[in-house]
Amino acid sequence: MVVYVNDFCCGFSLRTGSIVAGIFHTIVGLLSSILSFIMAFTDPPNVSDLTTLHIIFTIAAVICMVEFFGSLFLIHAVVKNKRSIINLWLLVNTVIVIVYSGSLVVILMVSASMIRDTSLVIFAVTGCLILVLALYLLVVVLSYSKSVGIGGRVLSYEGQQPRAALPAAAGPYYVGASAPPPYQPRS
Repeated sequence: MVVYVNDFCCGFSLRTGSIVAGIFHTIVGLLSSILSFIMAFTDPPNVSDLTTLHIIFTIAAVICMVEFFGSLFLIHAVVKNKRSIINLWLLVNTVIVIVYSGSLVVILMVSASMIRDTSLVIFAVTGCLILVLALYLLVVVLSYSKSVGIGGRVLSYEGQQPRAALPAAAGPYYVGASAPPPYQPRS
């Protein structure tokens, strides 16, 4: 089941919501990649296998950089109405959200024994809020992608009147109001 929305929160257009999604994911991607690179090159105390930890944080940093640059491309694609780039961002970001939610579940399951620590509770709540926001923004961008037609034409904006349906008798070559009437031989 696919979920679509008609507008972004507070009545803003899907286009605005898609740009907000790009900005949000750009900021999150940049901050996460910086944090992951810092964690990849520091040695935390009481960790026996540092090589594995460095590899995990390096992979996380690369994924976050992909999200960062992909979100910059999303902003460009929304401004230029490039549906193919928007769909590519949707595919990549869906995978990133799945990986993020899976890693969040694993971290919470492993750390469940330390529930006494308030930082874990704050991490869990923050992680879940970011996940819900990321899923909502994914739905907003998907809905906007469906509103962008082939060739980059936006099928509808808020405030625009819907396009009139083509008359059935116009035939397959009807272009619009500026097209000449169909040829009719004289009798």
